[in-house]
Amino acid sequence: MNEAHETPTSPDSDYSDLNGKTARILLKFGLDNLSPAERLVMHLEMEGPDWAEEVIQRDFGIDIVGAAGDLLGGSTSIGRLTEIKEKSKAAALEMGDDAGSLAFTFAYFLSIASALAVHRELITKVTPEELCPVLKGLSDAAPPPSSEIFAKAVEVLAQLRK
Repeated sequence: MNEAHETPTSPDSDYSDLNGKTARILLKFGLDNLSPAERLVMHLEMEGPDWAEEVIQRDFGIDIVGAAGDLLGGSTSIGRLTEIKEKSKAAALEMGDDAGSLAFTFAYFLSIASALAVHRELITKVTPEELCPVLKGLSDAAPPPSSEIFAKAVEVLAQLRK
């Protein structure tokens, strides 16, 4: 095996080529009991925008593509956002497939963020103190235009908390 491409296997190996982002992700993987939001952020950070696009477009038995279009459109009613949030939450809990669960977790948080960004309304029982870091993490990790919705939701949430 070519030593330049050899994977270190001993604890004494030099891992100096790991960048900070990769090291942080690997450390998180070592932690037990990650929340669905933390798992989603990690996958977005590791797999990037292509993964997000692919997972949202998979057929999970609910029209998540249509829901994502509604969420990103900016003109969706609070009733529709709440419906998407509830369906996504239930589907995420029922999915045996990790990608499906993450896709619905994404739709769940995107519906909450859309309600905040567009209507300035909080449609979840999650406290603003718990929600803010989740939405911030998603705004940093998600691809546009959803990252912009998450970022706007963080701004609105900060204003509502004052």
